[in-house]
Amino acid sequence: MIGALRIPFFIGLALAIAFSGGIAATKIALDAEDPFDVLEIGPWVANPLAQTAGANPYDKARRALGDGSGLGQAEGLVFRATTDTSGAPLLASCAYLVAGQVPASRVWIMRLTGLSGEISHAEPPFSRALHSASVLRAPDGAFEIRLGAEARSGNWLFLSGDGPFGIEFLLFDTPAAGNFGLIDLEMPEIERQDCADA
Repeated sequence: MIGALRIPFFIGLALAIAFSGGIAATKIALDAEDPFDVLEIGPWVANPLAQTAGANPYDKARRALGDGSGLGQAEGLVFRATTDTSGAPLLASCAYLVAGQVPASRVWIMRLTGLSGEISHAEPPFSRALHSASVLRAPDGAFEIRLGAEARSGNWLFLSGDGPFGIEFLLFDTPAAGNFGLIDLEMPEIERQDCADA
């Protein structure tokens, strides 16, 4: 009797390992950084084709799972950063200076997010996002935005906690979305200033 059950047991065990391994590998592939079709400018990464019919299978799967934080190619482009310009991870226990310019766009929003792209909310009266119309700029259009737990004059976004975070620039109605690779794009530098635990 035991010998008769041995073969079905091993077949069931092999199928369970194969299914669980396949599901785990798929989850890892979907959660990983996408190496396909990306546009990198310093620490900033964008995927202009992610929301189009020409997207790769991983992007289509992410879209099907509900990662709707992207913009269609006709709407604009989303740049994300999880490291500073030197390559060090962004940590909420540190203060940062985001300075420079963004590609031409009708409107842009800079917001703080979690590592997986979820929007980070702050307690009132603090903000975790800035709009292009509310940012103070130099005559040439360049700006400086300070991130940190302590309030600063000028453009400032509130950071709290000590874990990793991300920054998103949502560029609406920008020629960069359809002409990437054909025009020179410039994104701001992200410079770490100081850290609470240093």
